[in-house]
Amino acid sequence: MIRVFLSYAHVDQQYKDVLYKHLTALGRIMPINVWADNELLPGVDFKHEILSQIKDSQIILLMVSPDFIVSNFCYTTEMTEAFNLQRLNKLLIIPIITRHVSVDGHPFASLQYLPKNPACISDWPDQDAACEQIIGDIKNLVDNYIVDIVNFKKSEIEEQVESGNILEACNKLMDFAKDFAKDKTNQYQAMAIKAAYCNIATRKTDDFTELCKVSMQILQLSDTIAPPSALSVAA
Repeated sequence: MIRVFLSYAHVDQQYKDVLYKHLTALGRIMPINVWADNELLPGVDFKHEILSQIKDSQIILLMVSPDFIVSNFCYTTEMTEAFNLQRLNKLLIIPIITRHVSVDGHPFASLQYLPKNPACISDWPDQDAACEQIIGDIKNLVDNYIVDIVNFKKSEIEEQVESGNILEACNKLMDFAKDFAKDKTNQYQAMAIKAAYCNIATRKTDDFTELCKVSMQILQLSDTIAPPSALSVAA
């Protein structure tokens, strides 16, 4: 699952609501989940929760406006954390120019921003049209990102199998199925494979044939979830 964090100034909520709606609609057809502070629950430590969400995200959307820049929380807390993680190659930052403001000298000035022509959501007579263009570009980025992360996740599973760490391979397979399987049946199959391995482990006998069978099932299911041919075409 690709997690998208939406950072915005509350003055720009009307623009955030439209973009949030379009991102949620994109989540109907792609493995993405969007989060914004409207999902904060009563009584939680909001700063801790927001920073936690940023750390768990792969894409950060900065809804840049004059109010975003003057907001200490948006600019100093959220954006600083995002750029710290970006320097570690842990996420992608995309500035969304929401209202007219100079970007010169700011950390996001060198980044490719959205939307394009007009280059500011507030200039579009139809905000849905602006967000539709933004979503189109984000979808292309997510497509490429998914190929990269799926290949990485599959290689992790294969490495665990080759190393004989079957339980860890099962755990990673279950996470892989949960995040990327289009057919929910694959999640149940991953659970069944883990149950089969645990059954072998509890007998405390190294049944080579059964372990090989479980290993093959793990690799076969990972290929079913994301066939190599599909990944090469997507790339």
